[in-house]
Amino acid sequence: MVKLSAFGEAKPPARQQLWHEITGFFEAGVMMKAIKTEAVQSALDKAHLNAFGMTREEIQVGRSSRQQMMSKARISTMRGLGRG
Repeated sequence: MVKLSAFGEAKPPARQQLWHEITGFFEAGVMMKAIKTEAVQSALDKAHLNAFGMTREEIQVGRSSRQQMMSKARISTMRGLGRG
């Protein structure tokens, strides 16, 4: 999980591969009934909080807010250029 978090928000192929490996191990554990889905989710949430200092939900809210602000800025710029 430390390696995965080192990529931050970037999603190069190496990060995607690592994510698939990690989730594959978790899925195998759930299928073998060695671990419950809730425990996997809890482990992911804790690792995310340790890596980024925010929960996944907090990051999603921040990402959504940034996207809304960028969208408003684009609309404003287009209107300023006489395109909107």
